Amino acid sequence: MDVARLDGHSAGLLCAFIRAVRTPGDLGRRASAGVYVRGPGIGVPSQCEEELMKKTWAQKIEDKTTLPKVLKLEKRFPCYNAVHKMGANAGDPVVLVNPSEVLQVMASVPKGRLTTIVDVCRTIAQNHGVAACCSLTTGIFIMAIANAVEDAIASGGTSALAGVPYWRTLKADGFLNEKYPGGLEGHKRHLTEEGYAVVARGKRYQVAGFRTYLMSRGKPACRDS
Repeated sequence: MDVARLDGHSAGLLCAFIRAVRTPGDLGRRASAGVYVRGPGIGVPSQCEEELMKKTWAQKIEDKTTLPKVLKLEKRFPCYNAVHKMGANAGDPVVLVNPSEVLQVMASVPKGRLTTIVDVCRTIAQNHGVAACCSLTTGIFIMAIANAVEDAIASGGTSALAGVPYWRTLKADGFLNEKYPGGLEGHKRHLTEEGYAVVARGKRYQVAGFRTYLMSRGKPACRDS
């Protein structure tokens, strides 16, 4: 089986934030050799991206010694608009966490419940006592974790990672994640197997009445096992 890889755009954005953690004031500037620009004003270390593209999904979700890291939110951050919609403003503390923290939240979603990236970010932010969590890196880690789970299942499915129900983590507003293994159809299959109704919204899919099943709503909704 071919080694799954991050697409170049995701790898580039993640590398930009790795650089931001090392030198926060350097985000978006071409500061040294070996850096090129991908996207509007985002400086990306090409060596970092090349290393990410060579790694397996399991390697991509290994914790980094530089994380967690709290930064002051700036309007030039790639995650600014999404984090601002969650209630954070420029200057507020925002945490960048390791994949293991995202994995822990995803693994905690029981059958009959769902969560979204928004709720994942809010949970992580509360755990760290800050205004928000970086939704960009969290979204990339969610996607990488999903692919790592499928790799673990394909390898025999005996590890704890293989039992993580990643499909219960949705995008914002209950939409399915096209970057999950198998794309939208693969995500839809997992959800319909658990009894959820999935409806088409143009070219996207959304869980019907998804708010009813969110972890943040308190008492679990009953679903057939």
